[in-house]
Amino acid sequence: HDRNAKRLHAMCGANGGLYVKAGQFASTAGGVPEAYARRLSKLQDEVAPSPRDAVLKVVRNEFGGRAPEALFETFEPEPMAAASLAQVHRAVLKSGRTVAVKIQRPGLERSIESDISTMSALVRFTRLFFPSFDFGFMVDEFKSRLEKEIDFEAEGRNCERLGLAFADDARIDTPEVFWDLTTRRVLTMEFIDGEKLTNIEGMREKGLDPEHAALALSDCFARMLLVHGYIHGDPHPGNLLCRAHPDGSGRTQVVLLDHGLYSELTEESRKAMSNLWIAIAVGDSVRAVAAAKALQVPD
Repeated sequence: HDRNAKRLHAMCGANGGLYVKAGQFASTAGGVPEAYARRLSKLQDEVAPSPRDAVLKVVRNEFGGRAPEALFETFEPEPMAAASLAQVHRAVLKSGRTVAVKIQRPGLERSIESDISTMSALVRFTRLFFPSFDFGFMVDEFKSRLEKEIDFEAEGRNCERLGLAFADDARIDTPEVFWDLTTRRVLTMEFIDGEKLTNIEGMREKGLDPEHAALALSDCFARMLLVHGYIHGDPHPGNLLCRAHPDGSGRTQVVLLDHGLYSELTEESRKAMSNLWIAIAVGDSVRAVAAAKALQVPD
């Protein structure tokens, strides 16, 4: 397992884009051998960055030929983080505020089209020999997900939507979006300094409460799902930070990043999900079965 996990990690990193996304998904999916989950989890925040000149060209193309030096007071050309679809650079606005600038990887749309075509061909080939294994739905799902994630203006709107929904809950926050420096391929947000929720030791060293953070995150996703009818679709550890509340109170606060992938629930699905959890809480097996059927959960 260790040897093959290393090979798979290297292959995902070399091919980038869709392959890194698939590796990230596998690292957090249940039932994956520990060696694979451990190795592939590195894809959450250890992806090789794109060439500097190509990334800066993306910025110039998005802002009418203006270079980052003209848009920001300072701009760090070396990324502070690189992921499957984009990389993030630290910058300072003319106003003096520190921001995180998310820049889409050069040529990403073309590579996604190629990767989807490759996946479709593999699915068709597999179906020839194993007719009962039809994974065509996975190709459609990946395509739908990626189309959403590469639109950074939509991500900015999702980020603001969640921030407004939880404006009454001091335990949850999202970064501020700077729209004058945001396009479909560049997203400029408030810079957030915090600890990953998986770094329990680091959280405790900073006086943060892991149990409080876990409860806040659980409440947040339950409220998104059952009250607001949508869900953050990519909550891997690299997208969840914990910090002390900015008001100086010392309270623990969870910050949700990367709002590119949101899934919407129909009113019927939201009600069925609510009924399922109520049935589980009160021990009503008949109601639970009815709710599960409404959600099309197989027997």
